[in-house]
Order: sequence, then structure tokens, then C-alpha cells
Amino acid sequence: MKDFLAFRTMLTPILTKVLYVLGALALIVFTIMVLVKPPSDGEPQTGLGILVIIVGGVVAQLIWRVTCECVMVAFSIHKELVHQNKRK
Repeated sequence: MKDFLAFRTMLTPILTKVLYVLGALALIVFTIMVLVKPPSDGEPQTGLGILVIIVGGVVAQLIWRVTCECVMVAFSIHKELVHQNKRK
């Protein structure tokens, strides 16, 4: 607890992992909802429309993953620098 209050233990890496999982699940649910919902004109989805939705969902997942990885890399660098500083 003392390390946490002195900001030697970081909370953000844990939160980033939790938020990544929640965000990934939300993107999957949103993609499925868009696939199931008919377009506003009442016509069924065409093959191209379904492909665009699926590719968009995959791209959104990749962007979300890279964003979370960037945050994790920053904290990994910090952790490594602290570790090297303690060895000196």
C-alpha cells in the first residue's frame, strides 16, 4: 500500500489491460449489431456491405489494440528504467 500511495506502483497498466478487453468486446458486439440491423432503406445487406462491415470491425480491433499497446510500451519502458536505476 505504501508503494501505491507513493506512486511507485502504477495502476494504469492494470487498467489498460481491463479496458482493452472491455473495448474489444464492445467492438465485437457493435460489429455484430451493425451486421444484424437492416439498412435504413429496408433492403437486405449486399455482399459488399457485409464485407465492408467485417473489414471495418477488424480494422477497428487493430487500431484499438495498437492504441493499448502504445500505453503498455510506455509503462514497460518506465518499469525497465526503474529496474536499471535500482541496479546502480
